[in-house]
Amino acid sequence: MATYKYKDFIFDFTVYKKNELDKFIKYLESNYSFFCMLLPHKISFIDNKRKDYTYVKNPLLFINKYIEMYKDSDVIKSLKEKDYILTYLYRDYLFYELDKRNCFKKWIDDEDSNFITSLMAYLKYDDVNSIRSILLNSKYSKEKMLNEIKDEVRIPLFNIVLKLTNDAIDYRFNNLYDIFIPIMDELSKKHQLDNLKFDYNLEEHNLTKLNYDELNNLYIEFLKRIDPSLVWLKEYNRCCLDNKIIIRENTDDQYNNKSGVDLENIYLNLTGTVLDFSILSHEFAHHMSELKMDDLDTYKDNLIREFPSFYFENLSNDLLKEKGISDDEIEKIKSIRKKYLVIVYKKIYDLIKFSYMYKCKGNLSLEEITNTFKNSYNYDLSKEVIDRAIDTISSSVISTGTDLLQIICYIMGDYLSSKFDSNDLDVMKYITEELVLLKYEDIIDISNNKDNNRVYVKQ
Repeated sequence: MATYKYKDFIFDFTVYKKNELDKFIKYLESNYSFFCMLLPHKISFIDNKRKDYTYVKNPLLFINKYIEMYKDSDVIKSLKEKDYILTYLYRDYLFYELDKRNCFKKWIDDEDSNFITSLMAYLKYDDVNSIRSILLNSKYSKEKMLNEIKDEVRIPLFNIVLKLTNDAIDYRFNNLYDIFIPIMDELSKKHQLDNLKFDYNLEEHNLTKLNYDELNNLYIEFLKRIDPSLVWLKEYNRCCLDNKIIIRENTDDQYNNKSGVDLENIYLNLTGTVLDFSILSHEFAHHMSELKMDDLDTYKDNLIREFPSFYFENLSNDLLKEKGISDDEIEKIKSIRKKYLVIVYKKIYDLIKFSYMYKCKGNLSLEEITNTFKNSYNYDLSKEVIDRAIDTISSSVISTGTDLLQIICYIMGDYLSSKFDSNDLDVMKYITEELVLLKYEDIIDISNNKDNNRVYVKQ
């Protein structure tokens, strides 16, 4: 006789029952948290009664009994009576599956997505064989069910996404719809977004090489220009001396920018080209903004926070031009950022349009969504393409809130940097310093004041 422990389960078995034990472990591995709820945690495969153990002769029949019992349980019956329960379960499944950085754990009660999948199997099917296929068998059976669920819940889930988006817009931005859509139309034409390729290969761009020392000297010159008081330069020198700027060489020929900032450091994922000057300009502007914030959590929750970084990133290109970098190469540098965000441009543009429709009339039907897509493009769209577009928008909003943040701020930076030049740095400094207090419409007001030849004065 032998005893085996698998997580919370304890097994008594003989060598002749090893095959049965292996089967049982395989079943547990497929949906561990779900079976924890159903099954006793002390299992005996020995042909006699043991105190506090449950005897199992045939694992499959034993599990079938529990599946049958749970299928008719009050829990499942109550879930079946709830409207859109599959929609909410599928949403929670996506939150879990797409949340690799644990940002959305608050949305799910159980961290095990297999548990959510198991509940969906019980709600989707009434027969034990189908449920067992989902619980015990291959990944294919789960994917098949999840695809069926997606077809059923696509539109209800999309309307939930539109409500979340509309609530966020109402909270963050007044008059966004009136401002945003015309700006998007203008930028789409300006950047010819429909003609951009989605490649990121740096070698194809053939950018001018720039080593770290050259980058450092160039950035010091840039800081002296944008801040004659040298506050930014002093902070940059301090960061360099204290080793707060962490250099991570880009080991891939694909542009995969993993640069960023945290409470202590500035991380730069460098490419060894003039593109690094834009990256450093962007990230150090984040650092300077954070220094002004008493409440860092509030700062990180503020959608305006990306705008100064995008502005100073755009402004850095002026110095590159003075240093002899051609207009063509500068456009390539800008295009890499555009390519990085171009897909999001389209997702957010469609999302904003649908969110505005939702604001005006409530839940949208499949027919309304389909017609809106077809009217937005100059070519016919198949059902498969529209389904994929809806799924892409929904999964984008579910998986990360930063898509909405990034694209709105990029559009603000792109749009407003055409209005503010190197003579408007005092305005930009004010925006950076007062970042936590500002909202989207405040910056639009600043822009409008400039258009009307009115001087913006700090209150």
